[in-house]
Amino acid sequence: KANTAMSKGGKHKPKHKHRHGHGHKQQKKQDLRQQQQHSVQNQSKAKHRKQQKMLLRKMKWQKQHHQTRPAAADMTADTNPLTTTSASSIADNNPLLEERRSLPIWQHRRDLLACIRQHRCLVLISSTGSGKSTQVPQFLLEAASGSKQTRVAITQPRRIAAISLAQRVALEANNGPLGSFVGYKVRFEECVKPGTALTFLTDGMLLRESLLDPQLTRYTHIVLDEAHERSLATDLLFGVVKLAMHKRPELRVVVMSATLDPEPFCRFFPGSKLVYLTGRQYPIELMSVDRPVSDYVSAALVAVLQLHRSRPLKPTHDILVFLTGEDDIAELRHLLRQASQELRGNGGLLPLPLYAALPASLQLKALAPLDQTERPARKVILATNLAESSLTIPGVRCVVDCGRAKVRSAPASAAGSWIERLSVERISQAQAWQRAGRAARQAPAAATGCTPTPSCWSRCPNSRCRSCSEPAWAPHCSAYWALEPSSRLSFLC
Repeated sequence: KANTAMSKGGKHKPKHKHRHGHGHKQQKKQDLRQQQQHSVQNQSKAKHRKQQKMLLRKMKWQKQHHQTRPAAADMTADTNPLTTTSASSIADNNPLLEERRSLPIWQHRRDLLACIRQHRCLVLISSTGSGKSTQVPQFLLEAASGSKQTRVAITQPRRIAAISLAQRVALEANNGPLGSFVGYKVRFEECVKPGTALTFLTDGMLLRESLLDPQLTRYTHIVLDEAHERSLATDLLFGVVKLAMHKRPELRVVVMSATLDPEPFCRFFPGSKLVYLTGRQYPIELMSVDRPVSDYVSAALVAVLQLHRSRPLKPTHDILVFLTGEDDIAELRHLLRQASQELRGNGGLLPLPLYAALPASLQLKALAPLDQTERPARKVILATNLAESSLTIPGVRCVVDCGRAKVRSAPASAAGSWIERLSVERISQAQAWQRAGRAARQAPAAATGCTPTPSCWSRCPNSRCRSCSEPAWAPHCSAYWALEPSSRLSFLC
């Protein structure tokens, strides 16, 4: 009776309350899921409205400024930025145009364009710092601005040179970020798109592309920069390009260098046009020691300290030191750190290494300008022949050259074998001029050599060609045997 009374009064709790509680929890979960779905839908709608507003603002801004250039995302594999906007109009909107016009090669721009249109191969000799590595590829685009499929490949002997040049040309082109209009290809890293017009790549990467495409049909123009640094890979690449020119009459080739003997290249490429361009943007003061030195690391330390005391800290007067390898760099870096603690009154010294085995992030750190707001210091870049060509390091006003470099060679007792070693040898005159040319690119500069001049230079060769004597044939044998049997030897003649 009590139970029935409590049930009638509505105060009795139902049995199996754990079952009813479980159903209540499921209802709560369903409600929570619905709320989450509604919130996601609201967020997507808000994002869509925001994108529509941004698109409307962009269209309104384009109408006001009369922009006709398409966005980078709209470029497909068959489109080229030059089909909608010519290279001249891109250059006119470039804030770095005045700096480009100040380069010595800009004065010969029309003559170069005329030679490129009239000849299939152009051998260009110009002094260091004239701007040929950054301006000639852009001149080629201007010469072929009417073509819809203009692709230019620019080879460099080193990875860091290809990356830094691509970054600079991307700023000068002012047509999208790096990788859209201007890109690069190096080992283990690519920053290109199907519509990329200018591609900076190492000679090994272009040689590897020739394995799949021997005629190099992807490119309409090929620029072989720093041709004086002849190696086995570059010589094979010259032969591949020559064969491609025979089979593709529309292919155009430009061979460039500052210290190059042009006669062998003019014979190798029949009908080529030889062009000399004189003029340096800024002068270079050459200094040398009185007598030869055996301990070139100590001599470089003395030269750096003398330049540090005689040169002002502001404006930036950084120092570039050329050494033979990583061991010498580590030794001189330790000595400079000790000397920097004693020279706090004249500003500190910040030694930064730069060699091939260094990670790419640390290599780019050595090339980046130094922040003087925190602590005034002078940057001292300790580099191997990695920085010998195609590099413009901001702020460098002085170059200290040890006059030596490590060269890969085979000992006389191991003739005909695959044994090789790295031996320290004196550099050639061409290498010495290339190293001195790393300065005087932004202001007048000085170059100091740890070898007497000109008595030592007279004993050095004008240039060094070791391509045929290199024992490391194995990495390039695949490219050689990929050629046609009738072309394996004839392409070197």
